[in-house]
Amino acid sequence: MKLTLQGAGVSTGHVRNMKGIVTGLAMITVSENDNTIVVVPGANGRVDRACVDSINKELEKYDMVVLQHEIPQETVCRVPTAEEAERELDEKASLFTVRRKNWCA
Repeated sequence: MKLTLQGAGVSTGHVRNMKGIVTGLAMITVSENDNTIVVVPGANGRVDRACVDSINKELEKYDMVVLQHEIPQETVCRVPTAEEAERELDEKASLFTVRRKNWCA
């Protein structure tokens, strides 16, 4: 049986195919006392502020937005924290972004 994201209830409506650009890749190497993560961003490196701005109204509908640092840090910082969202949206919606404030200047 093949399980799809849509079949598991995951919305993929904002996933974009970028012609000529391959998906990203992250490899984790683990040793006894350390590990290393090598990221080749591919299409993930193209997720920019304009992309977040284009789906901002959609993001406002959710209680939580989980991001990983496979997309540019500037993009991660564009998604508001819960406190920022509360101020900006005047309590119409609350967003929780998994990121530390000190990651974004």
